[in-house]
Amino acid sequence: MRRLLTGAWLLVAVTLGLAPLLGRWLDSLSAVLALGAVYWSGCWFLSLFAGDRKQLAALYQTPLNRRPLELVLTFLPVVATFVVGFIPSVSRVPLPVLAAVFAVALVNGVTEELFWRGAFLASFPCDLRLGFWFPLFPFISWHLALWLIPGVRYEGGLPALLGGAAIFGICWGTTLWRTRDLRSVTVAHVLTNAFAFTQLALGNWVA
Repeated sequence: MRRLLTGAWLLVAVTLGLAPLLGRWLDSLSAVLALGAVYWSGCWFLSLFAGDRKQLAALYQTPLNRRPLELVLTFLPVVATFVVGFIPSVSRVPLPVLAAVFAVALVNGVTEELFWRGAFLASFPCDLRLGFWFPLFPFISWHLALWLIPGVRYEGGLPALLGGAAIFGICWGTTLWRTRDLRSVTVAHVLTNAFAFTQLALGNWVA
């Protein structure tokens, strides 16, 4: 399991180093997608080959979360991004762009929950330090790579980008730790990304 711990920070280091280079070689949208492709590939590789695959699969088979406190923690980010990001933006985003946004959100949400929450809990199911707290910090740090791509504007700037990752990571990590239900937090993550990415697309790539 040491490969999972080391690999997480190595993946962050690779994305931090690659982001400025991609920003020089490509336009901002292509750079974000190229960085995402490297990041998602790394997440899947580490999840499948450095973690406990059997225990990871089991997290998709537990009963769906129906506990009130955990439901609030799970879907609070969804409501927040829907109200703040999606509602003010959706009417100005063309349908093809919106479809692309939701496709990227699906890939990113599934991948990040598989790796940052699922793989670590599966590998360290009784260790709060390694199963919950450890992955939170590289998860937050990876978002800094997105900030390093030139020409991409984030609503609220770097504090909102990193702060949102921290808050959402704690909400979903707490829920998963308490319920062992990876499906609910994955759905919440996909929706949150879709709503936030709609605002991001409008601010950067919609004429």
